[in-house]
Amino acid sequence: FNTTCLVVCAIAAVGLALALFTGIRVGQGVRGWLEPANVAPVQESERVTLGSLMGDDRWSIPRTATAFDALSQMAEHHTGGLPILDGKGQVTGFITDGDIMRYLAGGDPDSIGNSQMFAWWRQNDRVREDLLQLREVPALDLAARRVVTAEVDEGVDSLIRKFSDVRVKRVPVTAEGRFVGTIHRADLLPYLIDLAD
Repeated sequence: FNTTCLVVCAIAAVGLALALFTGIRVGQGVRGWLEPANVAPVQESERVTLGSLMGDDRWSIPRTATAFDALSQMAEHHTGGLPILDGKGQVTGFITDGDIMRYLAGGDPDSIGNSQMFAWWRQNDRVREDLLQLREVPALDLAARRVVTAEVDEGVDSLIRKFSDVRVKRVPVTAEGRFVGTIHRADLLPYLIDLAD
């Protein structure tokens, strides 16, 4: 429970930082602290590209992978989501640990929260059988097909808007349409802190 609380707090902090930065950048102000007329655009953020901010997350799975393959790769690389690539290296889907948990719980993504899924999973006597069944399920069947991507030379402001508008934690980064890595919201924190200095 304590680890879950820490993770939730960290994610909330990243989301808050992005929300504050996005609000200040587009001149919306933050509860009266800044008036839109007093906000100057930050030119530096457009010069910094995603390629310079990306971490080491370059993992993906092929279009032919099963949901079990995806789960295994997520566990091995300590990540919560993976892009699914076609034979040309283009992103065709994105699967998350939440997608797999929802499938295992047999639930509607709108009606079952993560804590409910985890409780169900811990009490289910068929967990082993359900996990083995994932070997027969194509990862692409559980994945999001409309994936928001960003180009490696794209500016940070554009990425922040994508994180805010689409409400995702990870965005696959491409170079001329081919996958080169995944950028996480947390990858932006050092940049945002530097902007404040």
